[in-house]
Amino acid sequence: MTWRIIEEGETPSLSLGRLKAAFRIHHDHDDDLLRHLTCVAKQYIETYTQSILGDVRLELTLDQWVKSKHRLSRLSQASEGVALWIQLPIGPVRSLESVSICTASGTWTTLPLERFSVVGHRLGIKADWPPIASEIQSIRIIARGGITPIPALIEGIWMNLIRCLYDSDTPDMSVVHGALAPLKAMKVKTLL
Repeated sequence: MTWRIIEEGETPSLSLGRLKAAFRIHHDHDDDLLRHLTCVAKQYIETYTQSILGDVRLELTLDQWVKSKHRLSRLSQASEGVALWIQLPIGPVRSLESVSICTASGTWTTLPLERFSVVGHRLGIKADWPPIASEIQSIRIIARGGITPIPALIEGIWMNLIRCLYDSDTPDMSVVHGALAPLKAMKVKTLL
């Protein structure tokens, strides 16, 4: 599975003034460092939660479809008419723009969107879709997703992580894990 951002919409950030006020910094010497740590902390949170902070347009490609079938989970057809869920590597996905499949011959075919649904980090294939042919090699999804606005809990963890990185002379992964500890206590994907 691969993904890439096609287009960025609203990109959240913590304001420099707010950070300096919270950290009681009254000089401008560390402004560049704080901006850099804000980006680093955002990347840590996105990696940990497998979620994108902000509004983006994504392209997700599920390669080697035949080999990854064992990762799929079948649910009852009573679940909103969805027969099959595919776990997506990043999200959450809010809306689908297109879903295409590639066959063994290398031909891409766009499928009707009404055969699919999205919930957070999962793509649902509806029960009325004919069985998935074994010759499908890849599925490509174009969708809008990301978290916007940022929940207060995530913003607080983001600020705490920046503070931990800023205060540490030699930051290591234990600092990062300590700052992300509140996310570990929760089911992060259900929170988002």
